[in-house]
Amino acid sequence: MSKVLNIEIGRILTRMCEVDYKKNHNHVENNCVFETPPGLVNDGQIDQPGDMADTLLHYISEQQIKLKRVMFTISSTRIVTREVVLPYVTKDKIVNMLQANAADYLPVKVQDYHLTYKLLDVFTDESKVKRMKLLFLAVPLGLLEGYYDLAKYMNMSLECIEYTGNSIIEMINQIKPEGVALSIHMGEAGSVITVFKDGVMDLQRHVSSGAMLAVDAMQEFEDVPDDDFNRMESLQKLIRDDVVNTVLPSEDDIAEANEKYNQVRDDFTRRAFQKVYITRAFAHYLGQLLRIIDYYRSKNPDVGLDSVYLSGIGTEIKGIDGLIEFELGIKTRKITSLPKVEFTRYSELNSFPAMVLLICGAMRPTNLMSEYFSKKKVRSTSLAFPVTIAIIGAVAAAGLIVFGNLRERAAQKRYDELSAEAERLKAVELVIQKEADMKDVYDNMIMLKEYTQNPNQYFVDFMNELEENMPSDIRIEDMTISANGFTMNMTTENWTSAAEVLAQLRNSKYLQSGVTYNIKEEDDMTQKTRYEVFEDDELVGTMTESAFKDWVKDYRGEGTITTRELKEENTKKVFTFNVSGLYKTMYEIEQSK
Repeated sequence: MSKVLNIEIGRILTRMCEVDYKKNHNHVENNCVFETPPGLVNDGQIDQPGDMADTLLHYISEQQIKLKRVMFTISSTRIVTREVVLPYVTKDKIVNMLQANAADYLPVKVQDYHLTYKLLDVFTDESKVKRMKLLFLAVPLGLLEGYYDLAKYMNMSLECIEYTGNSIIEMINQIKPEGVALSIHMGEAGSVITVFKDGVMDLQRHVSSGAMLAVDAMQEFEDVPDDDFNRMESLQKLIRDDVVNTVLPSEDDIAEANEKYNQVRDDFTRRAFQKVYITRAFAHYLGQLLRIIDYYRSKNPDVGLDSVYLSGIGTEIKGIDGLIEFELGIKTRKITSLPKVEFTRYSELNSFPAMVLLICGAMRPTNLMSEYFSKKKVRSTSLAFPVTIAIIGAVAAAGLIVFGNLRERAAQKRYDELSAEAERLKAVELVIQKEADMKDVYDNMIMLKEYTQNPNQYFVDFMNELEENMPSDIRIEDMTISANGFTMNMTTENWTSAAEVLAQLRNSKYLQSGVTYNIKEEDDMTQKTRYEVFEDDELVGTMTESAFKDWVKDYRGEGTITTRELKEENTKKVFTFNVSGLYKTMYEIEQSK
């Protein structure tokens, strides 16, 4: 794709820029941002393509853009995405394979969706089988139709429809981070959280909140009515001013800042209170980030995050990068440039982090365009017929006119019936989509439940089991407990007792059968100290140290007390053994009860 006008229409803001994409040099110009007129866009769906086209053409004229080739970058919760691993097949067979198995991934009516994919990786698994990892996308045809109509109203050639998630993949491909990297793209009303492992997308999730959290907090703090509140100006102020603390405030911090402001009422205490108030608005957002990270770590317990990359207009809010870095505890970097991309910053709202997805989207787009909307070609018929055929056709024309009128009326009636049916089924589509959204929520909750539960919750029961059955002459020197199992070091003077412990552990309902052990026979030398006690050089008796102290305490005589220390050594055989075991799974433990 060479030079194209890329447009992203958000619920709050619309961005556009000209991208001249070449292999070794990418030039971005005529980039602008403006407020999306209310009521025209709903979750990526263009409800009023004619009115939206008029708005876009106004700003295109204002920017003196002459291009007639347009692409749209869209983000919507109605776009269903799945990370899918399949046996490797050639490129021409991938779509057929996805269509054949679409019902396994999507609880929707497949014929109402445009199916496409992004090839993420090709690898060989542990069984030496070649496989491929795909980002599988299903986009409602009704969602795409709005963008086809929009391009039509703008009288422009629609080159491509790009998906925000893919633009993020292309952005990270330009950076080439090592290890495991987290990408946070914070838009004004939504965010995309993506995990990359060695440059390959491993997880992608959408969060339905973004920069407007801070904007709405500012509105609440200022107590400005919604009709009088300018969100674009407030967002620009948040970008310019230092309004976010590095640490999330507690309720006590907020109360203390409010109390100081009420007592002093100057600009300093007011700014301090506002800063605390706006920072608190990101508490839920950071909680969502941490849940996604925890979920990823639960599925990859041996993997740690190495870096965080920020993009999107929300990450331009002053101080937000420091807050995210502190709360996540991971080195965080804002993406302010990319190799071989020439970009000129025009204002706060169309900075590089805010426009980066429009730039990357034009590089290697997924392209959500569907052949469903392609125009059917009508083949023309030659007029070079013999005169006799023309005469026959003229004679038959009269009859065909009457017949054609009847067919036209029947076709029009059928069209009206289908249009009414399509309108009626729109509600059904919404129900199906809601069901899909709720299933995603349910699946995430189940996964989070699995993460918050582990066999350690049965630790007390396990210890009670040991206490009830372990021989009394066993001494536990130390014990190490993890989420997966345990290790204990024990000693005993009796080989039979050691064998009983191993049998008990191997029959435990909380442990797997493969308990391992290592037993050593050692000499244990014990040393005891006793004291001979004399009164005026006459032997009173032989006592332990504690007994001697008690005797002295009760002594009421007047003689001279002296002692002589006696040491006794005793050597005996002891068995020292180390035992390790793994817990059963939660399911196995529950089934055994």
